Amino acid sequence: MQKALHIGPIAWGWVTGVFTMSYAAFEIPSGALGDRLGPRRVLTRIVLWWSLFTSLTGLVSNYYLLLLTRFCFGIGEAGAFPNVGVAISRWFPLKKRASDGASA
Repeated sequence: MQKALHIGPIAWGWVTGVFTMSYAAFEIPSGALGDRLGPRRVLTRIVLWWSLFTSLTGLVSNYYLLLLTRFCFGIGEAGAFPNVGVAISRWFPLKKRASDGASA
């Protein structure tokens, strides 16, 4: 991708950095959204958004579209960690957490 779009190392740093910045900025709001709407709904949105922007990443034709796509990718993927944590905590009973499962 770097060769095809003629992206140097510094510009590539921005491509990876813009994703990280948007992910970090939207992690807490997306976690709060999960508290409000429920983790299943938010995780569904995250998976759909992730799938869309994975596809769009392959379709970009220039550096600036790649930056925009990666920024939006980070926004959409943010919140996965806190919402997965809530979903797992609701899925597994308290006595089964942090065990090897041998005492089941």
